[in-house]
Amino acid sequence: MARANNLPPAGHYDEIRGTRSAVLSWAHSFSPTLINEFRTGMTRMRDHTSPGLIGRDILQQIGLQGIGIGTPIHAQPVFNITGITSTGQSDSNNLNLNTNFEWTDNLSVSRGSHFLKFGFDAIRDQLSKLGFPDDVYGTYNFTGTYPGFGYADFLLGIPQTTSQTVPTPESYLRGTLWSFLRAGSVQA
Repeated sequence: MARANNLPPAGHYDEIRGTRSAVLSWAHSFSPTLINEFRTGMTRMRDHTSPGLIGRDILQQIGLQGIGIGTPIHAQPVFNITGITSTGQSDSNNLNLNTNFEWTDNLSVSRGSHFLKFGFDAIRDQLSKLGFPDDVYGTYNFTGTYPGFGYADFLLGIPQTTSQTVPTPESYLRGTLWSFLRAGSVQA
């Protein structure tokens, strides 16, 4: 099996993951036949990935021009040098925040041989994402088209093809799921 020649990752990546959660529960007995249970909770998951290198600085160091991103972004360009190596796609600068809130209430009623339970459950999801695509600083393919050798194209700073992805806007997705419960039984 042939393996691709990939450069080792340049620089470093920092990834910070954290989760926080809290739960509150309250049960109240109004009478021996009427009991209410209420629970609420929250969970927040945070995942932040950030490469240590700034793509604009890398492009300036090797002399490639034309990528005019003014604000320095922690992301790396992708270089493919035919016959030599490829830096491959890298994880870019991403921040994901997932927050869930949940409310549950159940009311239990017992009357003679009958048992009834009523309740509801509501979940509020909040998904937020801010990120830059892998090739916000471009993908550069040095194929050897000009002097016949990919590395020579790289040294001359003349890629055969280039591409760049425009960053997507921040996303803030929100949704609520509601459910209701009605259950009953008859005891013999």
